[in-house]
Amino acid sequence: MPLLLHKHLGIQQLGIWETKEPESELLEQWPDIEAGKIIPDTLTHPHRRAQWLASRVLLHHIHPNEKVIYDAHGKPWLSVTGRHISFSHTGNFIALLSSPEACGVDIEMISPKIERIARKFLKPAELDAALAGVNPETLYVYWCAKEALYKVHGQKGVSLKDNITVSPFTYLENGGTLTAVLSHENITFEKTIRYIRHNTYMMAYTMPAAECDTNS
Repeated sequence: MPLLLHKHLGIQQLGIWETKEPESELLEQWPDIEAGKIIPDTLTHPHRRAQWLASRVLLHHIHPNEKVIYDAHGKPWLSVTGRHISFSHTGNFIALLSSPEACGVDIEMISPKIERIARKFLKPAELDAALAGVNPETLYVYWCAKEALYKVHGQKGVSLKDNITVSPFTYLENGGTLTAVLSHENITFEKTIRYIRHNTYMMAYTMPAAECDTNS
């Protein structure tokens, strides 16, 4: 079974699924008889459809009685408990984070292309700090952390480069934490974010305020 991870993180739950099945098998694993009718019409490519279905199968494993609903900004929620939920996908991997408070997760396959676009999402000081280290994976930590924080906000118009700032941190091979601040229009907030590399991907997810207070 391609459920790679299901972890309870205090009040949060984290899951990772590796999509290996064709669409027909994913439909069999999702016990919703209307599944074939509610895949968004905009998803026409087989891989994108498989990713979407895998995210719902993953949700079923972690929250069996829930469905995904969306607010006016397109931010997802869970239909029964009202918990916040965040999805991310890269290649064949799907990540899910759920929490009673606003949360975000991002997962990215590691490849050299990140260096070509670094200036598009990093401030000059962040870029200097990232390139000063010996680990190119640091760039992915910045990217995933900013994407995760972007999903916490859940509204359009936020620039990863201009509106999200990652505080200086030291990259740790076994994973670590950092802080990041989002400031957009009249909203400013800070989150502690945990990052971890596993095989070919980097992942970052926001930590709940209660856990951050306990660890401080």
